[in-house]
Amino acid sequence: YSHKSGGYFYFNGGKISGCVDYMCGQSRVYFDGVTLSNDNRDTYMTANSELYVFNNCIVENNGSNTYYFGRSWGSVNGGPHCIFINTTLKDNGSHLGNTRWLAAGMNDPYVTAGEYGTKNAAGTDITPSSNIVNFTSKSGNVSLETILTAEQAATYTMAYTLGDWAATAQADAEQAEVSNVVLNGNTLTWDGSSDAYLIEKNGEFVALTSETSYTVEDDATYTVRAANGRGGFGEAVQNTAAAHLILTTTKNMAGYKSFYDADKSYTLDENTTAYVAIKKKDNLISLRKIAVVPANTPVILKTTGLAAEPRSDAAYYQMTLTASDDELAVNTGGNLLAVTTGAGEDLNVYRLGYKAGEDYGVGFYTWTVTGNTTAGIVYININNDGGNSAKLGFTFENEEEETPTAINSISEDNTETEDAAYNMAGQRINPTAKGLVIKRNGKFINQ
Repeated sequence: YSHKSGGYFYFNGGKISGCVDYMCGQSRVYFDGVTLSNDNRDTYMTANSELYVFNNCIVENNGSNTYYFGRSWGSVNGGPHCIFINTTLKDNGSHLGNTRWLAAGMNDPYVTAGEYGTKNAAGTDITPSSNIVNFTSKSGNVSLETILTAEQAATYTMAYTLGDWAATAQADAEQAEVSNVVLNGNTLTWDGSSDAYLIEKNGEFVALTSETSYTVEDDATYTVRAANGRGGFGEAVQNTAAAHLILTTTKNMAGYKSFYDADKSYTLDENTTAYVAIKKKDNLISLRKIAVVPANTPVILKTTGLAAEPRSDAAYYQMTLTASDDELAVNTGGNLLAVTTGAGEDLNVYRLGYKAGEDYGVGFYTWTVTGNTTAGIVYININNDGGNSAKLGFTFENEEEETPTAINSISEDNTETEDAAYNMAGQRINPTAKGLVIKRNGKFINQ
């Protein structure tokens, strides 16, 4: 509703929806590249009293209703003029009324009602050569030719419509931009200098924010749009995958994490090592170190890098993986690690995890799946044979006599007491436990 006599309004892009007289009022108004969406009922799109100019707009009709370009309302500052130039009718004009304008006006008849260069959805000009309408109103009647000549249409420029304000309006409507929209885990980030941003997920509204980052719920497709000073939102920019993937692990997991990416290869930061699982011996899995993480290869990662504020158990350790444009290849032959497909699997296997207790810690624990589960979960492709195999520890190939790693969770201050003791699986035990006990100063057998 353009409510101000002698006022100026400028609409650039976007969509306006409605039915009867959904664009109405006084003022001089310029609609530039706007989509005009008619509701599913008979529609008079405009009812104005001064000057409305529509340039390069699109009309979409939602249903089988009849619609008209408009009807006259009153007479302000020279009377009602309504102009449609280079309009695209997405329904090819099949539901546009026979007279194209509603002949029955309200208070005063049109001074000018005109169209030029009307097109169908394919861009073909479908403007009639002539369309004379006998307009009626309370104050009198008038007969008008509603098809403009090229010379007449050229009159209705933005400068003609908005006067000296036209340049300012156009500058204010310049779209604000965003760039480098990246989704890294659950964090969406972007570059921009706007005061407000609109976030959409799969084309639907998610949030408004003044920040240049936002925490999302999943790895769906997101777009970000920046608002200009007038509140208009610019082009939607879709996220890309992060070049640097930041992963965290908990304190309990002591820096270990399983990882899989079907499509990308990664190099690792200096604090992080990748392993494949190559064999099982007794209740131990042997891990082989690899230099990079190839695409479509499930791995176990180990880092000594701490998160920025490593007091939260949920993000105690941090590692950085950098995506590579090259296809990285290393020896992963015999890898026992596999990933779930996400559809109809029955598994009774092992996956990396943590269990509290003196005889537990980090290891591969029994994992049972019946039916569908999330795709991409890494597990050891070894059937659980029950008995004492409910947990598998692990050791490292070619690392100092393959001594089993101490894989219990770290203590709060990351220190070890003088009498700390472990069994051959690297599990911390009571120093007085019977059998072979490994301490800092050697191996002992307690009777």
